[in-house]
Amino acid sequence: MLKQVNNTDVTLIPKVLNASSIKDYRLIACCSVVYKIISKIFTDIMHLVIGEVVNSAQTGFIPGRNISDNILLASELIKCYSRKHVSPRCMIKVDLKKAYDSIEWPFLQSMMYELGMEYLSRCLSNLGPDFKYHPKCKRLGITHMVFADDLLMFSRVDTRYVKVMFHAFTKFSAASGLEANLQKSEVYIAGVPDSFAKMLSAEFGILRGSFPFKYLGVPLTRRKLNYSDCKPLN
Repeated sequence: MLKQVNNTDVTLIPKVLNASSIKDYRLIACCSVVYKIISKIFTDIMHLVIGEVVNSAQTGFIPGRNISDNILLASELIKCYSRKHVSPRCMIKVDLKKAYDSIEWPFLQSMMYELGMEYLSRCLSNLGPDFKYHPKCKRLGITHMVFADDLLMFSRVDTRYVKVMFHAFTKFSAASGLEANLQKSEVYIAGVPDSFAKMLSAEFGILRGSFPFKYLGVPLTRRKLNYSDCKPLN
């Protein structure tokens, strides 16, 4: 594909009010019309088979599946965290580093080649060097789709189980480049003494979180949502 077609105009959208650091902004790339037409053609072709090659755990952006299914499932799983006599369990809310900055492109390209998407891989990798800010992107707002990289991992509250879970994720990170930001990740623990929960949190270097928290842009809590919990969605 010609680099002139594959150029994008980039702008930064603030994620919080009074943004003061580069981390407080989210990068938005505005593609050319020709590039969007090519992408649309690929989308129309891929949607016929994408459901067969993508794991059933992936519910978003797949025909016949709904991203809200994962939100409802997570909501049901955390309800028991408010009970007094519940089996030991923990949930880790993993904050993923920006995929575009850390992803291993050879890994991604090889996976796309196996799925028969070699030409689409070229569209993603052969980027032009010219980037500039596009004034038309100024009014873009933030929707729940911006947060579609959220990851929740559930396990028993046992050091061995948590280590196995982290080991599997570390191996995936080493291959793909998709890494966790432990400084922003949080752990939620139920069914064990507070002293053990603090020890587990300190051992893995993850802060203990509190309810409610946002998953895929929707607030989740152990109790019924009230008006104040949903107010940010207005």
